[in-house]
Amino acid sequence: MRLHILCIGAALTVSIAAAHGAQERRPLDNASMLWYDKPASSWQHEALPIGNGRMGAMMFGGIGQERIALNEESVWSGARVNWNREGASRNLPQIRELLLAGKNAEAEALVNQTFTCLRGGSKGGARGPWGCYQELGNINIVWASDVDSMPLRKWKLKMIETPGIEDIREQRAEAERQIVDAARVDKEDRGWEDYVIGDGKALKGSRRLSLWDRVLLRHHFSLTKDQLQQLGTLRIDASARNGRVYVNGQKAGELAGWQSVGHERFERDVNDLLVEGDNVITIYCSNYRRRGQLPLSVSLDPREDADSYRRALDLGRAITTVNYSRNGVTYTREAFVSAVDQVMVFRFTADKPGSISFTARLDRLASFETQADGKAGLLLNGRTSSGVAGQDGLQFVGRLRAVNRGGKVRTEGSTLHVEDSDEVALLVAAGTDYQGFAGRGTADPIQATKDDIERAAGKSYDELLKAHVEDYRSYYDRAELALDDGREASREAGARPTNERLAAVKAGASDPALNALYFNYGRYLLISSSRPGTMPANLQGIWAEGIQTPWNCDYHIDINVQM
Repeated sequence: MRLHILCIGAALTVSIAAAHGAQERRPLDNASMLWYDKPASSWQHEALPIGNGRMGAMMFGGIGQERIALNEESVWSGARVNWNREGASRNLPQIRELLLAGKNAEAEALVNQTFTCLRGGSKGGARGPWGCYQELGNINIVWASDVDSMPLRKWKLKMIETPGIEDIREQRAEAERQIVDAARVDKEDRGWEDYVIGDGKALKGSRRLSLWDRVLLRHHFSLTKDQLQQLGTLRIDASARNGRVYVNGQKAGELAGWQSVGHERFERDVNDLLVEGDNVITIYCSNYRRRGQLPLSVSLDPREDADSYRRALDLGRAITTVNYSRNGVTYTREAFVSAVDQVMVFRFTADKPGSISFTARLDRLASFETQADGKAGLLLNGRTSSGVAGQDGLQFVGRLRAVNRGGKVRTEGSTLHVEDSDEVALLVAAGTDYQGFAGRGTADPIQATKDDIERAAGKSYDELLKAHVEDYRSYYDRAELALDDGREASREAGARPTNERLAAVKAGASDPALNALYFNYGRYLLISSSRPGTMPANLQGIWAEGIQTPWNCDYHIDINVQM
C-alpha cells in the first residue's frame, strides 16, 4: 500500500491507495532533494551518503580533488568470542524492582555485576577481540589541470620550549607568545633546523613527536603574477594536528584536533592572503593525547573555483550528482550503489569530448596494500586486526574497474590514469571473507569481487541505473509525504540550498516542506543502510570513516532498537 499525506494550512488529509493502482509521480524536489552550492568539507556534517544495504559511500564533490569514502558492512576487526554471562536473565526481575523503587545506584551495580558481558566488552575497541566497524577504504581522485601545483618541500623547524616555567598556564602563555612571534612575516628563522619533505615522507630532519611536543614550521616561497591568479588552495596532510596555520602573518585556519579519525587534512583557499612576490607560511602543530605528528605533504594547489556548482542527493532515485562549469566545459558526476548488481557506480561526463582526465588511487588508513588490476583497474586487499594473538582478522577486498568511452586508461604502480576520455564509469565491488548471516557470504572475496565487476561491466550504464532505480523505488515509493502551508514565502524557502533552508528555519522562517524532506531522508538512510539479508543498520547506518570509529560504530540499545 502507498500512503499519501497532504497538509495544507491547518487541514490534514490522509488518503491510501494501492501502489499498483496509484498514479506514478515523484515528490516535489523541496521534499526529496538535498542540494548544496559548494563541495563538502566534512564527512560527518556535509558529505552525501549512498548505499545498497551492504555497501556504502560518502560523496564530497570536490572540484580539483575528490575523496570518495567506501564502506562494506562486514569490515569489522575483532574475533569470534563467547563473552556471554550465563544466567544473566535471572537477575532482570530484581533489577526492575530496584529501578521501580528508585534505587538506581543499586540497580546499576547489579547490572554491572551480573548482566554485562565478560572480559571488558568493547573497551579494547579496534585493538581488542570485541572489535570495531571500520572503513573499507577511499578512492582519491585528482582531476587534471592546466595549472601545476606547487609542492612546499623545504621548511624551517623549531621546537617550542618553556624551560624553567612550572605553572601550566604560564607555559601555555609562553607557547602562545612563541607561536604569534613565529607567524610574523619578518621573523628571522635562519637558525632553525631544516625539515624537507617529498613523496609523502620526510627526506631531512625527520623526527617523531613525543607526547606534548609542540613545533613551529616556516616556509618561504615566491609567486609570480600568473601563479597568484591561479593558485590558492593550501593542503596539509592529516598527520599535522592540534594547531594553526598562518599565511603572511594572518591566521588561515585550524588544524584538525586529536579526536579526528585521520582523514581531516587542512584544506583552505588562502588566495586572499597571498601576495605577488615573497610569501611565508607558518604551521604550528603538536602531539596532544598521542595524536599529531609533523606534516609529510604540503602543497599550494590550483584554486577550486567553478561556475554554477550544484551538489545534490535525489532521495526519490538514490543518486548523487555534481554539476559545475569550468573553463567553458560543463562537468557532470553521478553516483549510486546498486543492490541488483552489487556494485558502486561513479560516472563522469562532460559536454565537450575528451574533457575527462584524472588519476585515482585506492587507499586506507592502515593494514592494506593496493596493486594494479589489469590495465584499467585497482585491487585493495588487507586484513583487520583480530585482537587475539596468532589469529587472523577478516580479509577485506575492494576492486575498482574503469569503463571508458574515448581516451585512454592505464595503470602505473597503484595509480589509475584516465586521459582525454568522453565518459568514464568507475565500478567498485567489495567484500570480506566473513561467512555469517550477512555480508558477501564468501570465503574468497578476491574472486567474488572479480565476478561482481565482470557481471556489471557487461551491462551499459543505463541498464545499471534503470535496475537500481526500479529496485530502490520498490521500497521508497511505499509512502509519500507532502507539506504545504500555501504561502509563497514557504515555497521560495524550499527552493534554496538545504543548508540555507535549515539556517532560515532556525531563524524563524516557515518551510513546511523541510519537515517532509527530513521524513524522506530518514527513510532513505534506512533503505540505503539495511535491506533484507544484510546486517541491521549500526550506530552510523552503514557509513563510517577511520579505523577506530566512534563508539566502535556497533549496536546500542538507545539507538539501534528504535531503528
